[in-house]
Amino acid sequence: MTPQEFKKFIDAVKAILPLQAPEFDAHQLSAWYRIFEKYPAHQLFAVLGTLHEKFTRFPAIKEILDAIDPKPDHDAEARLIADKIWGGIERFGSLKSKQDLVRTAIGETGWKVVENMGGWRVVCEIASYDNVSTLKAQWRESAKALLDIADIDRRRDSLGLPPSHERQALPEEPRNVLDVLSLVQTREVRAK
Repeated sequence: MTPQEFKKFIDAVKAILPLQAPEFDAHQLSAWYRIFEKYPAHQLFAVLGTLHEKFTRFPAIKEILDAIDPKPDHDAEARLIADKIWGGIERFGSLKSKQDLVRTAIGETGWKVVENMGGWRVVCEIASYDNVSTLKAQWRESAKALLDIADIDRRRDSLGLPPSHERQALPEEPRNVLDVLSLVQTREVRAK
């Protein structure tokens, strides 16, 4: 996008949302342009309707960026995952033969939540109408954490960094005295 196209965009936003519209001097316009220059002009102009519907005043930079490239709402997604898990319990029960259907129905993040809770059979055994609110809250928080970690890992990957959850595995067979001591210390810590 060119600076001239960006100036037209700002003028268009001012025209539809004149309340509290700033008067940009050359330096301010240049600073705003540097933030938005990576977006094509058609993408900026495409959000004018959204801005007009959502705001009664001139929007802030973050508000325009959110309109251009909306971020996922992890709270809403986590609530949906918790509902899908409960729906899977009601629909499929604990039958092992149905686990592939359940996994498809609740999605990969939902399945990770189930695995973290002990597996599908355990989740089905502990679930009841008496504790559904508590379980859904636990599933929701677990799903939200997994979604946040996935976002962090995507950002780390784009920077060439390893995933945040990557840890070195303990050796299968101790190869020397230090490996044995490490395994013993780890087990002692877990026992406490």
